Amino acid sequence: MKKKINAWEVEQQINYIDNFMAEIQSTTLKDALLEFVITFSVFENIFGTIKLSENPFEKLDNSFADTPYQFFRDRYINDGKLANNYKKTLWQIGFQEDGIAREITPLLKKQDASGAEKSKVVYHIGYSFRNNLFHGNKGKEPFRLAEYEECFVQITKFMKSLMKSLTEGLNES
Repeated sequence: MKKKINAWEVEQQINYIDNFMAEIQSTTLKDALLEFVITFSVFENIFGTIKLSENPFEKLDNSFADTPYQFFRDRYINDGKLANNYKKTLWQIGFQEDGIAREITPLLKKQDASGAEKSKVVYHIGYSFRNNLFHGNKGKEPFRLAEYEECFVQITKFMKSLMKSLTEGLNES
């Protein structure tokens, strides 16, 4: 536990939680967020974080990545160029310096990405959503989360399939 705790900051964070949940009216969005958070938490507890330099996807049947990859391609690529919402949604600060953005962007633009590349893209986009949700603007605009409901759904389905696939790979080793 931290040695120095600011009571005012704690109160602000409690208010943030209360306001955040009160502003989200949609039960499907709340369900999508809850499942996303739990899925990422379980994944990280079991497998840890997949670093950009790691590539556990090469040995997997990555067909489960096809649908979410196409979803994000349709969302973020227009006529071979990045849509305006790509940088704004995923890499608001430091896009040029972000190693993940530099590596993932060309793979997302790629017409003939391999299954492993698709999984890498979807995982790291999902991880960016996770970071933005856990560490981002702290709910200053929770109403905007409705724009990302289908993103949370796609990422959650992908993460569950990835867990199953990684587990199968471990059992075969």
